[in-house]
Amino acid sequence: MPKGDHRTPRTIEAQIVKLYKKGGTLREVGAQTGVSRQTALRVLRDYAIPRRGRSGQRTELADIPARTRREMRKFFSAFGSVREGGQRFGLGQQILVRFLDEMGIERRTSAHRYIRERRKLKIIADYQAGLSIKQAALANQVNKATVHKLLVRRGIPRRKSGPRPKVSLRMDREAPQA
Repeated sequence: MPKGDHRTPRTIEAQIVKLYKKGGTLREVGAQTGVSRQTALRVLRDYAIPRRGRSGQRTELADIPARTRREMRKFFSAFGSVREGGQRFGLGQQILVRFLDEMGIERRTSAHRYIRERRKLKIIADYQAGLSIKQAALANQVNKATVHKLLVRRGIPRRKSGPRPKVSLRMDREAPQA
């Protein structure tokens, strides 16, 4: 190959495709053909060859049995995470994300994974007691976006921005009347 010509020869490209289709990983294919893993990946993209998941087989949504699809729909509708779903159903996260998008099921964010129902209720109570989203987030040690998403998901309308009425946090005094 002339200096500066970084294209992979067609014979090596054909060998990369052949080895990958036989079941070799990108690292194995690269080692056997003398190219890097990234070069092998580029060749596969150039030839429009789909990548396999970690399990070694490429799973299409159509390959998932109807019963499993029903179980997956039920699992994710109850706010199961993609990671948990992958472990439960033995599928890669990419295929599960495509499934959720196809079914119109909202993916659970990582913040919702860790916030228990009792804590969610406390966040909502703080907001409804007069705290701003920012104050409720600080009081409950979560992100403002987490509080906002929680309010939206529960159908709680946001208050208009601007000055708020004074909220008394003490029980022995009555809140000032406006």
